[in-house]
Amino acid sequence: MMASDPRMSDRVAGCGWFARGGVVEIRSVNSVVYPAQLIVCGRAWQEAVCSAKIRARKAAELQNLIAVHARAGGGITFGTFTAGDHHLDDPLESSLTVLRRSWDKLIHCGRYKRLRERYGFMGLVLAYEFTHGANGWHPHLHALWFHHEPLDARGLADVDALVRERWEQAITAAGRYLHPTAGVQLVMNAEGTALGGYVAKVQEGDWTVAQELVKGDVKTARPTGGRTPFDILRGHYRTGDMADWDLWREFSAAVVLAGNRSIPVCRMTPGLRKKILGSAVAPQLADEQLAVVEVGGVLIAVIEWRIWVRVRHAGLGPAVMAAGESNGIDGINALLSEHGFGQAEPPPAVRGASDD
Repeated sequence: MMASDPRMSDRVAGCGWFARGGVVEIRSVNSVVYPAQLIVCGRAWQEAVCSAKIRARKAAELQNLIAVHARAGGGITFGTFTAGDHHLDDPLESSLTVLRRSWDKLIHCGRYKRLRERYGFMGLVLAYEFTHGANGWHPHLHALWFHHEPLDARGLADVDALVRERWEQAITAAGRYLHPTAGVQLVMNAEGTALGGYVAKVQEGDWTVAQELVKGDVKTARPTGGRTPFDILRGHYRTGDMADWDLWREFSAAVVLAGNRSIPVCRMTPGLRKKILGSAVAPQLADEQLAVVEVGGVLIAVIEWRIWVRVRHAGLGPAVMAAGESNGIDGINALLSEHGFGQAEPPPAVRGASDD
């Protein structure tokens, strides 16, 4: 529904309504039916379908990176950084500013650079997560450092002390208080039970570190009762609560950068993938590019764009996919006929065979 809301930006409101070449392909992959050849917005923070595609692909890529690095004997440090305690009415943008400035103070100090060289830090992946609860907006950063080998005892102490000290100094300089345990959480040499224990603590279920970094759109609420931005948007559409709409508008404005670009799902140090995967690694795709990558599959039907628009207006997109999964093109056409929308066409090869 949100992709058709005229109050959204034009890019998000038009997501999934238009098709390349004027037709929508209905394809099946592993018995899952989906629409292909749609023109999409690629906004991971503002549109749920694009978000799911982008984050799933980012998580898979990152999980592979972690696995390859581990097999080569590399080490990983995983950290979560908060913006400190703040007033309930502080806008989200102010907390984001605190996070950005605190991060800059951490990574641009001389001690950090010396430790990075001493302990073989190869690069990092950085990702934001946003929740809103009783104390207002709670954005935080996840960081995943890759180093050539696990840290020794001295390295563990040096890195832990520097990161915590610099982050507390930066948060204090911003006029905020950093919680002594929850303000910064670090998992050093993050593998096996140590990392698994942390991930289990912050997210129920089988949740990998890659998912913890990039899949904030589908995380369950923390014990504090916080909601993700998509939870807030769903709340508005279900209840009509305008306070939720105001929160969504605030969030949407905060995640848009200069040039009408959105904050990426995660940022990776340039060259890190090549260091780990080798020179033959494929080019890194931006979020918008990941959203338009087609997964292929078997073409089972073709729907003209004018019919697809009527399907979307009626909110029947998911029902069409379900009909295709249960009974192929016959199921799709039965549903379309029931609503007077016309008919889907079989794939060109099938049409050609039937015409002979």
